[in-house]
Amino acid sequence: MQSFPLQLSLMARLFIALIGITLISTDSLTGQDKVPTVRGINNSLGFREHRPGYWSYINPEIINPLDEGAELEVVAFFGCAQNQKYAKRIFVPARSILQVSLPILIPDFDQIPVNESTGRPDELLTVQVHLYDLSGDQPVLLVNDGKRSYDTSIKTRVARFGQTGEKYRSSAMFSPNLAPASQKMTDAEDLVSAARIFFMQEGAVGMSLTKFLPDSMRAFDSIDQLVIHNDHLLHDSGGLQSVRRWLARGGHLWIMLDSVSEETVRRILGDSIPFEVIDRTSLNHVQIKDADLNSQVGEPEKIFFEKPVDFVRVMLEDGDLTHTQDGWPAAFWLQSGRGKILFTTLGARAWMKKKRDQFQGFRTDDSQDGRLGQTDYTLNDPMETLAFEVFAQEKPEEPFDAEVMKANLIGQVGYSVLSRSTVVTILSLYVLALLGTGLWFAKRQSLDKLFFVGPGLAILTAIVFYFIGLTNKQAAPPSVASYQFVRAISGLNEFQVDGMTIIYAHDNLPFEYSGSNDGNILRHSNMTASSESKIVWTEDGAWVTPKQNIEPGLISFDVTSNVKAESPLIAKATFGENGLAGTIQGPDNLPLEDLLLAVPGGHYFSIKLNEESRFQVGAQDVLAENRFIESSLLSDKQRWHQSIYEGHFPADDFKKWARQMTVYAWSDPLETDVAFPSEFKRVGGAMLKIPLDIANSPAGTRVTVPAEFIEIENAINSFRALSPCFDRNTKKWIGSTAKESSTRLRFQIPPQTLPLQIDEIKLSIGNVAAPDRRVEIKSVAGNPGTVVASFDNQNGGAFSKSLTDPAILELDEQGGFLLDIDIKVDPEFYERQAEVEKSGERNSDGTQKKLVLERDKLDEIRIMVSGTVQERTINNQASNNQAD
Repeated sequence: MQSFPLQLSLMARLFIALIGITLISTDSLTGQDKVPTVRGINNSLGFREHRPGYWSYINPEIINPLDEGAELEVVAFFGCAQNQKYAKRIFVPARSILQVSLPILIPDFDQIPVNESTGRPDELLTVQVHLYDLSGDQPVLLVNDGKRSYDTSIKTRVARFGQTGEKYRSSAMFSPNLAPASQKMTDAEDLVSAARIFFMQEGAVGMSLTKFLPDSMRAFDSIDQLVIHNDHLLHDSGGLQSVRRWLARGGHLWIMLDSVSEETVRRILGDSIPFEVIDRTSLNHVQIKDADLNSQVGEPEKIFFEKPVDFVRVMLEDGDLTHTQDGWPAAFWLQSGRGKILFTTLGARAWMKKKRDQFQGFRTDDSQDGRLGQTDYTLNDPMETLAFEVFAQEKPEEPFDAEVMKANLIGQVGYSVLSRSTVVTILSLYVLALLGTGLWFAKRQSLDKLFFVGPGLAILTAIVFYFIGLTNKQAAPPSVASYQFVRAISGLNEFQVDGMTIIYAHDNLPFEYSGSNDGNILRHSNMTASSESKIVWTEDGAWVTPKQNIEPGLISFDVTSNVKAESPLIAKATFGENGLAGTIQGPDNLPLEDLLLAVPGGHYFSIKLNEESRFQVGAQDVLAENRFIESSLLSDKQRWHQSIYEGHFPADDFKKWARQMTVYAWSDPLETDVAFPSEFKRVGGAMLKIPLDIANSPAGTRVTVPAEFIEIENAINSFRALSPCFDRNTKKWIGSTAKESSTRLRFQIPPQTLPLQIDEIKLSIGNVAAPDRRVEIKSVAGNPGTVVASFDNQNGGAFSKSLTDPAILELDEQGGFLLDIDIKVDPEFYERQAEVEKSGERNSDGTQKKLVLERDKLDEIRIMVSGTVQERTINNQASNNQAD
């Protein structure tokens, strides 16, 4: 047995050893934390919707253990695209943790490796984050515990159900912050998930879990549809600005008014909102009707509820009404820039039904306990129609052919075209020289020598043109040529810009490009998947690319941007006795030229502004087909404008016609928040798109509505069917070879002139070709079936007639004028046809001769309306809304 002193000695040695181990461990841990490091990546910012080819956000958390603040640069890149880096310069205070919001572009599908087990692009993408110390002359890569990066992965949304990435639609919602989710919130989430699943989309919905969103549109880049089902945005000014920009660029917004305050809508849309809230109530049953009475077939189903469903009664002032409840708006659309807003006034439970009792008329309201993206509900019939436009219908895109645009812009850079005065001067000198020489030879009776001198003078003139052009080309300065497509953003003194920029230089020049706000360079012509690129962000949202060299020649860029304006650009008009009159008001530094009014249906008017920025358009201002500028002699700039208009409004593509009345105009290129070298010469132009706000014509006003402002629809005829003779998309007569046909056309009078007491309707048809037929045009209102015009065996020619009988000039409840066009083949034709076949007569090629009935043609069916606007009441105002 050891003595006590020995035991004490051993215990002391053990204690010292433990202290040493502790000190070593402490020293080791301290060594790990002697430099700033990345602790992790928090993905709670944004919607966690990472889509290939779209901007998103990652949020590295940086720890600074030092006793002093650190100037750092965070650099992130994907393992499958290491040549494309995204960085942000930050300052981290001493002994603190900072979460960094870093925009990052998710690699496109062709850059993502394919998962061998699924055969689809891999869902998990490796992300590496480096940290650099900026305190010295050069950035120093920080190494922590032998590691120079923080490695993690993020999950992306990829193609589902065999669809391509372009067909995928993403939806997002705002969480109700710290408040617990109510049953109404859960119902709304179920409805959105059910809509996605119905149209073969993944049921999961992106959910923002943060109180404040980034003040950049990049936070919404990967989102197709944003659902507002609470007042989350009410106090988030940065998020509101981002939503407005995202919406104007083509987003779909769904606002559930039963859960959203009027103030939130006003903050999103600006001072003017398209409705007035009358009251908020609840219903034990609903019967949602189609607002278009001409397309509704049968009485819609009544749905009863154990627990009443919320309902907001509103008076609609603008928008496209689609469904009603007890005569009040239940759902309506509003166009905003390229985007659209769906408003629903009934609670979510009114738009869906339980899968297990979807064929029953009574709804059980037991709550569903499941995760977002899994739902027991499916859509009812009205919501199927509404959701189709969001989840299945192809989105209309602004026409922009990059190759054509590049070819157009090349003509704007490199050198300047000789001015008209210079050309006229040189040619005048040539003519004078030729005339003087001819007179001199004639005086000496040797005019035959002019045969040799004339061509010589022509060659000399051509040489002068060549050397002047060569001198101009060699003296051309470095240039930036831009084509900009500019839209005003509703609710903001701001323009949204898309387009292409070409940089030209005849020498190798260093340059850098930078930006702020939401300015973005999408790509440039010299960039490939393997090209090195880096975008460096600052804490105030600006970004810059490292300096690089321009090779001699051209580089083209696709650019998106935003431009702050001194004042909004607004076009307003009203219908009057001579057509449409209005004003265009905007910033003083934005002169406009070559103005054009585009009207739904593929019609275009030339606009001329007077000194007070007023205009008036009528039938005399309609432009001829394929003409967009009214001038007999176009300048070089106007020819360029004409070519852009032709590409923007192709005559053979009805999908690219204007969806609403819109003014287009040209100005010089705008200074955007994407900055190119200031010493480069600026050339090119900006085409501005200005929605035309048409106000109601005051009661008592005499109005004349030109035919181009009256939309034509193919309505359900007396046989409760849509006639195939008229194409509802192209608005053109297709015709038929049937024995008889009946087509009902509905001419929608502009709602801003309703209610209208019509004095005269001028009916015109550009060409009537209906051989072997009788054509009868009949009234529908007043005395139904009254023949207002008829043709027998007409084989061509225009038709025009004024209709003034008050009995047939009545409009339907929505402000539409109806006409039936009945066509019957003459029975004698079939007798002659039988005789020809019976005769056995042969054609020159030996085939049996037949008598063929050609399709009837009724080209350009139009009406022009004249009348007096009547006093508006609540009832006819509601009819106005339905027609809008």
